[in-house]
Amino acid sequence: TRKAARKMESDMSGAATKITGAFTKAGATAVAAIIAGLSFNELRKTADEYKKIVNTLTVAGVSEAQRGGVLDALTKSAQANAVPLEALASLYGRVSQAQTTLNTSSQELLGFTDLVSQALRVGGTSASDASGALLQLGQALSNGKVQSEEYNSMLEGAYPLLQAVAAGMKEAGGDVAKLTTLVKDGKVSSEAFYRAGLADAQVLQDKLAGAVTTTDQATQRLRNEFTLAVGKFD
Repeated sequence: TRKAARKMESDMSGAATKITGAFTKAGATAVAAIIAGLSFNELRKTADEYKKIVNTLTVAGVSEAQRGGVLDALTKSAQANAVPLEALASLYGRVSQAQTTLNTSSQELLGFTDLVSQALRVGGTSASDASGALLQLGQALSNGKVQSEEYNSMLEGAYPLLQAVAAGMKEAGGDVAKLTTLVKDGKVSSEAFYRAGLADAQVLQDKLAGAVTTTDQATQRLRNEFTLAVGKFD
């Protein structure tokens, strides 16, 4: 009916005003343009993405008291390195469930997640490739042993991470080719891969100094911010 249509239009207008208010002045115009082109259902879909992030952390055992701090840390990493927040949260959630296997702490997990985020930025990885690489990495770290299929996906989408792992793994001697052989021979455990990455994070940090943000990565930052704003409004 016309009355229902007017109400939806009013709801959309109010939502747009509140959501854009969560952004900086520089980004508000761009966000307003995005919202103007979205239907109510599309806004709901974005809100659902935020709920998926929260649910991922809950399933991973993050308490309500800790959730805000963990989400803030993941958001900071996702925005600094322009990677999909939902995919990064999914990686953290999956790896958190393997915390005992990896013999690690929650703080180290956040550090490793940030390391992965940095690797994707160094590689200039697109949002879709980043999501795929993060999914495969999560599986590799939760299976107990890094499998060739998962590793091959990382070769394509997260090569800088493998450089850091190779540098931190004595058996690989800083050589990704040797690391590849070790993986194919079934000699790299999830914990060994994880520890090697943490051991030589400086390799990525040095490369970040010369990293240039791509258009795709800049757009991803806006998407992350938009998802958070819509989710919190909802």
